[in-house]
Amino acid sequence: MFRGVRRRRNAWIAVLVAGILLVAAYGTYVELTLGRCPGTGTSSDHTLVVDVYPSFMGSGSDPAAARDAVFGAFANATGSHVVVNNISGEDVATAVSQASSCSRPDIVIGVDEVTTEALGTEGFLIPYAPPALSQVNATLVQDLSPQHYATPYEFGYLGLDYLTAFNNSTSGQLGRSDFFQALVQNSSLASNFSYENPTQSIVGKEFLLWEYEFYTQVLHQNWTTFWSGAGPHLGTAFPDWTDGISAFGPSNDANLTCVPRCYPMFVSYSTDPAYYATYPPGFSMNTTFAWYNGSAYTWETIYGVGIVRAPGENLTLAEKFVDWMLGPQVQSLVPLNEWEYPANGSIPVPPVYRVNPASSDLVVLNGKTTPLAISQELTGLLLEWQKLMAATGSGSSGAG
Repeated sequence: MFRGVRRRRNAWIAVLVAGILLVAAYGTYVELTLGRCPGTGTSSDHTLVVDVYPSFMGSGSDPAAARDAVFGAFANATGSHVVVNNISGEDVATAVSQASSCSRPDIVIGVDEVTTEALGTEGFLIPYAPPALSQVNATLVQDLSPQHYATPYEFGYLGLDYLTAFNNSTSGQLGRSDFFQALVQNSSLASNFSYENPTQSIVGKEFLLWEYEFYTQVLHQNWTTFWSGAGPHLGTAFPDWTDGISAFGPSNDANLTCVPRCYPMFVSYSTDPAYYATYPPGFSMNTTFAWYNGSAYTWETIYGVGIVRAPGENLTLAEKFVDWMLGPQVQSLVPLNEWEYPANGSIPVPPVYRVNPASSDLVVLNGKTTPLAISQELTGLLLEWQKLMAATGSGSSGAG
């Protein structure tokens, strides 16, 4: 989802339905690919319009059933009509901010720690603190939106996925080491590194913030050092997470069609080992972080559901939906369908999550900044990044 929520290669089962109506016992749920405006017949006291990234709940064994357990079950429980609008691309925040007033939804799913503060301060989101926040780690709330412009429903950690065989062939330069420094010092290694373009992808922005905070707050160095040193040699900067993860794997894998090539390293999530253990890809992989003085530094990705300020918004029903997103039925779906950790701390994760790096061992760099600082600094960081990449001859798409 825009945020780069995970869309997994094996799990692409189409969940975009245009005009297919699912009827629950007391409510209805319909998937659309178009927005709505007043007068279209979809607005009423019993209608809730939801904007969501197309891959939401789309990476498990039965995506359609998972989405129905979220939207259809809510419609059934409340006797309402739920209209789900699958936005184009992964950036739901941009979709909401650029929509005409009449076509804004009641709910947006997928705003994150990078976009929420700006949406809220610009007046697009209505603050709401659901009762179940008592079961959510306070740090998640503070790092997503201290003003409650959105409510966390899942979270994860960025990591660097790598092929075990590739790491072995490079004398184990990944693993418990500073991969940023390794990429700067080894141009051959850098050419095998792929990531998401920060100007196009939410995950790319999160990666840029990870690198920025690691260099400035941990190494106490200029953050441009990495991009100036490794930039000319880096592999492809993919436009989104989906394209990048589809190109992660060995170049001799007949099951992969990689454009422009396959990569043995890719910026992704620390839950990927659990996913690949559940859906074995035919190759061995692992994930790592930025290590320094024996500590592993990462960036925490936090995804939230927000109530949109729009003409005639159904505030009561919208608040009920936010409550629903933190409830056990939805939260229990998160680990094996979104491959994230549920925000509700009372929900256990499945046993396969034991193969992931332990969250307790990670130093989260979000604590070095705030959502407000991110919203104020990010535009400048992106402009500087583009200048750096142009100066190194890499362009905004990476060296490829």
